Amino acid sequence: MAKIKNESSSYWNALTQLIAIIKTEYPAGGKLPPAPEMSRRLNVSRMTYGKALKTVCTHGLASASRGRGGTLIPPPVRSRKKIGLMLLDGAESPFVTRAEELSAILMELRSLQYQQHIIQSGLIEKLYEKLVIYNISGVICIDPESKLIEELSRIRTRYGFPIVATGFRNYRQEAECRKAGVPIVQHDLFQESAVIVDFLAAKGFRNPMLIDGYFGFVDVMLNRHFRKYGIFMPEENCLLSRQIPSLLLKRIRKQKIDVLILEGGFRVYRPVFELLMQLPKSRRPAVLLRNSPDLPSGLKEMFPEIRILGRMTYDAEALGRMAASVIAESLENGAPPENVFINNFSIL
Repeated sequence: MAKIKNESSSYWNALTQLIAIIKTEYPAGGKLPPAPEMSRRLNVSRMTYGKALKTVCTHGLASASRGRGGTLIPPPVRSRKKIGLMLLDGAESPFVTRAEELSAILMELRSLQYQQHIIQSGLIEKLYEKLVIYNISGVICIDPESKLIEELSRIRTRYGFPIVATGFRNYRQEAECRKAGVPIVQHDLFQESAVIVDFLAAKGFRNPMLIDGYFGFVDVMLNRHFRKYGIFMPEENCLLSRQIPSLLLKRIRKQKIDVLILEGGFRVYRPVFELLMQLPKSRRPAVLLRNSPDLPSGLKEMFPEIRILGRMTYDAEALGRMAASVIAESLENGAPPENVFINNFSIL
């Protein structure tokens, strides 16, 4: 294990050194030397060593043995399958992180005999210290924001730590991970774009608008497929959620939009639908929306005059299982994870 540089805390130095000693010098178990000898080796006081020793025992790296001179007996088995993984949950609401995805990750890890440790991604201060203290060997990060992506990239680069990011809300996050060198497990966005474009073109729509999405996704993905139908989506045909109140109706009228591709869940859909109702029926675009857990069951009954073409749906469980498999394979093989894309998208 790499030692953190420029760390002023004697306790932290003692802890990281002790963990490294246990993992590298006692892979098959055994007894640590008595406390006086170990404290001299680590160049810390007996009290500081005792605190570090208590920490590694608390988190399962070793077990204390009473009546044997204060020595420590590491667990006899140190398989990678006994080392926990941390799930960094970027969700601030139930909508962002799908329960099926989390459940699938946990079930897959358990089937592979991995332990799990969950920590909120808002607690990213001294993240690597937490990974060391909790004996974490790999990270599955769900829906990371920019600051977390930067920290994960630093940890991966500096310490060679296995990390996988998944469950993104938008194309921007995936692009940031790619740029930062953080491996991703993601839906095949290129294939997803083809499904969306073919679906709309088959129904005769020629002038779509993307709501609550980023133009990068339109320009890089959707327009590649639209070109074969002689269609091009300009930047004006892409609105963020904050732009909906002031620009949606103006852009629909100006651009003569005939279909909306809606992202963002009901918090976005409701204001969009309410604004659409202000348009004459002949000028009102149809809607293709993203399925999400917060959609009410009676959505069509709430807005009967809105033409809903279908719901874009991911198999979240498939994505979760794949993310768990990728990090597990990385740990077993001792190789860094690679980008993986799966085709789990459909329109219902």
